[in-house]
Amino acid sequence: MSNPDAPDVGPIVVPGDDSKRNHWKFILQTLISILTAILTALGATSCMGLH
Repeated sequence: MSNPDAPDVGPIVVPGDDSKRNHWKFILQTLISILTAILTALGATSCMGLH
């Protein structure tokens, strides 16, 4: 809290390899979430040993 006038914005993302990796990680997690939701809706949980 060195500057009380500055807004609280959290960590600053610096462009570079790390931000690219985080971008792809976000895309991958989103795709996995969508696929998991679709498979669950289709009843594929029984194929995964959860019966």
